[in-house]
Amino acid sequence: MSNRRIASTPIWALIVGHALVWGNFAYAGDTKGRIMLEETPEAYSPSEKPKTGVLHKGRLVKAVRKHVRFMGPDGKEHKSIQLKHERKVDKSNLPAPYDQKLTQVNQFAKVSQTGEHAGIIETVRIVATAPESEGPTLQSSSTFRYYDADGNVLWQKENVSTEFYMSQNGARVGLVEYEARSLEQIRENRDDQRSFAVVYDAAGHELFKYDPGPDKIVSSVVLSANGKYGVADRACFEVDSKKLHIPEYRGSGFALIDDSGRCRIVKYLREHDAQGKQKTETLYEYRF
Repeated sequence: MSNRRIASTPIWALIVGHALVWGNFAYAGDTKGRIMLEETPEAYSPSEKPKTGVLHKGRLVKAVRKHVRFMGPDGKEHKSIQLKHERKVDKSNLPAPYDQKLTQVNQFAKVSQTGEHAGIIETVRIVATAPESEGPTLQSSSTFRYYDADGNVLWQKENVSTEFYMSQNGARVGLVEYEARSLEQIRENRDDQRSFAVVYDAAGHELFKYDPGPDKIVSSVVLSANGKYGVADRACFEVDSKKLHIPEYRGSGFALIDDSGRCRIVKYLREHDAQGKQKTETLYEYRF
């Protein structure tokens, strides 16, 4: 399953507490030479009377800030990136009634389970606005940047989805990429772009690409922990051999892939096993 990002939400939403997390996993080991994704709550002062915010450990806070922290060999932080979630309104010279421009910038990050690599996606959207309405989109972009443990950007890709997946050591990355949008598509908020699932290595070299066809799109890509196998929506693939398998099963269910190349479509059951993991029923299976 992919990470879900934490954002400012209404008071009823529950946010995970302050923690150092690696991908989907909390980390409590040696931080020397590692990357960490840190979540820090921003508290209200005693004199403030908040009406909205997020719940953090049973307490209402303004927001939960996220930082990607790069730790040196001595265990001390030598670089930090605070993830942006910005919204800014400026006056514009656009034709009436659009007298303002709204700029939204958001960043989303994941860190490999080993803490060796990180990925940050930045989205930028600029929209013409009137006093009580939103007009055409003037600019829309998304950029993925891949970092090493020293905080260096090794490579980047444009026109990507905000969902991406990393192998356990971060040496392989699965992205959903889109064809570059025309200005007409952007302004009309059209959703007729082609999309692809692409897997890259740590140097940014393309290892595998899945094109579903001219009238189809890819919405997600997941890799096995070892990065040798993947699934794009329901299309199962082996990265190095470029073998592809499209399941014959057409019913409902979720696609999973493991390190042995076992691709399954399952449904989740209400029962849990002894370790608290939700049980599944296999509806379709294929092995590479």
